[in-house]
Amino acid sequence: MAQIEGLYTALRLTGPGPRREQLAADLARAAQRLSAIALATAGADVIIPPRSRWQRRRALAARGANWLITRTSRPTPDGPSPKEKGASGKGMPPM
Repeated sequence: MAQIEGLYTALRLTGPGPRREQLAADLARAAQRLSAIALATAGADVIIPPRSRWQRRRALAARGANWLITRTSRPTPDGPSPKEKGASGKGMPPM
C-alpha cells in the first residue's frame, strides 16, 4: 500500500513526459499486485475479535474449535484430508 501511495504522489508531482508514463505504468502494476493479494485473502475465514472480553473469549473458543475440527476431521471420499491441504500440525495459527 505504501508503494502505491508513493507512486501516486510522485505521479501527481511529475509533469508530462516519459518519467510520468513510467510512474503510471509502475502504479498500475503495483495496483494489480495489491488487487491479487486482496482477492487471495478475501476467501479466508478470519474471525475478528470483538471488543468485549466475553466476545473475545467466545471468538477465540470458536477459532480453537475450528482448528481442532480441521486437524482431526477424517478425509472425505471426494477430497484431500486437512493435512494434505497444507496444515502443518505445528500448534495454533498466529492471531
